Amino acid sequence: MTDFKRALENRASSSYIAEYSAPKIELADLNKLQELRHLNLNKKIQTRLQELKDEYDNLVSLNDWNNFVDTFECRIECAIGQEYYLYETEEGRRFLSIIHPDDFTFKYKCLGVAKLNSQGFFDKGEL
Repeated sequence: MTDFKRALENRASSSYIAEYSAPKIELADLNKLQELRHLNLNKKIQTRLQELKDEYDNLVSLNDWNNFVDTFECRIECAIGQEYYLYETEEGRRFLSIIHPDDFTFKYKCLGVAKLNSQGFFDKGEL
C-alpha cells in the first residue's frame, strides 16, 4: 500500500474534517470556562463566609445575653428547659425568678425572659 492510499484511508476514518474546503476548526475558549469556574468558586466562598459571619454574630449575641443574665442574683438551682424571668427592683437589685410577671404581687420591672438550654446556656425568651 502506498503512502497516498494510506493517507486517503486515514482521512476517511478520521473523526475530524481533513479537507481544505471544510470550515475552520476553532478551539473552545478555555479561559471562559476557567473564569466561570472561578466565579462559582468565589460565590461559594462568599456564601460560606457569610454563613460563618452569621454564626459568629449569633455566638456573640448568645455570649452577651448570658453575661447579662449572669449579672442577676439567682438563689435557686436552674433546671434545663425552665423559663426564668429577669426582674429589677426600684432599688436596682436584679434577680431571677420562675414567677411570671402577671402572677407577681409586687411591682418589679421585668427585663426579659431567659430559658436554660441543654448545653447550659440561657436562650432569650419571649414574654
